[in-house]
Amino acid sequence: MFSAHWNCFFIVEQNTLSVSLWWVGFQFFARLTHEAQHITRKMQYYLFQGIYSEYEEKTKELTTKADVCKKYLDGNKIDWNALPENVKEVLIDLTYRGDYTGSDDTRGKTRKVIVPAVYKDQQEGLKGEGSYFYEIMRDPNLWLEKFNVDENRYNNRWGILI
Repeated sequence: MFSAHWNCFFIVEQNTLSVSLWWVGFQFFARLTHEAQHITRKMQYYLFQGIYSEYEEKTKELTTKADVCKKYLDGNKIDWNALPENVKEVLIDLTYRGDYTGSDDTRGKTRKVIVPAVYKDQQEGLKGEGSYFYEIMRDPNLWLEKFNVDENRYNNRWGILI
């Protein structure tokens, strides 16, 4: 019974995964015993692939929307399509985990420092260890202490930028 429900869940195409189907799958999963609540790495991969494009769109919006550009870039705008893929990956991961925060977050405003750094890197053609974004992502006080990011994720994020 378990595999039949999950096979049905994974047949749905990535871009058409509905919230209601997710909720049905979640309710089924929540009723399983703790021992039975195991998903494989392959299942994790497919689940993430199903939502990745949504997080990419959300991140693009959070990075390029008018009020962000006005507030942090004096009306200038980041060219999302010109960003290196590794920068996009880190920004999307920040959004996914809830670390790409705005003015309403009590922990602080990471977009306040990230967006100008990414814009400045884009304008100056900076990448990798010499970039402003890299310097922000390497700040252990910000990520390990203030945002309570686990050390593995912290290291992977800045490591992707090298």
